Amino acid sequence: MNITRQTLLFIDAAALFVAAKTPTGGSAYILKIAQLGFLQLCTSPAVLHQTERNLLLKVSLGAVRDHQLQVANTPFRLVSVPPASTVEQFS
Repeated sequence: MNITRQTLLFIDAAALFVAAKTPTGGSAYILKIAQLGFLQLCTSPAVLHQTERNLLLKVSLGAVRDHQLQVANTPFRLVSVPPASTVEQFS
C-alpha cells in the first residue's frame, strides 16, 4: 500500500491515548504527519470522548489537555459511528 496525501487513516482511542501520553512516540508522529498535510485522519466523536475519559481515569488532567491540543492542531474528518446492523456484518 502506498501512502499519499489522500490516504485516509482512522485513528482510534488507543492511538490517541498513547499520542497524548507519549508525545514523542509513534502515534504522536502520525498526528504530526497529518498536521503537515502528508496524511488525512478521521475519527469519531465517540473516540474523542473515550480518549478523554481514559486519559482522565488513567493518566492526568494534563494529559487530557495535551490530547485536546493535539486534536485542535490536527485536521480530522469526523465520522459517525455506524449503526449496529452495519457493525454486525463484520463480526
